Amino acid sequence: MRPGDLSEAAAMKLAKDVERRLAAVSSVDWAVVNTVLGHAIAGTDGSSEIETITDARCPSIPWRVGRSAGPPRRP
Repeated sequence: MRPGDLSEAAAMKLAKDVERRLAAVSSVDWAVVNTVLGHAIAGTDGSSEIETITDARCPSIPWRVGRSAGPPRRP
């Protein structure tokens, strides 16, 4: 699936579904989907393995997983 493959309404519906699925994982504190970029971001307490969180996604959506300790530090 690529940006522009879905109508705006379908993208919003899918985004809400992904947010709901991610938020249902006990270690996820919050989740948000950016439909313009096609990215889902979740904040966790760190108690779950990445696979537990990515398994919550919609099966038709590919994942690229990254970890961040927060925003980059400025010099």
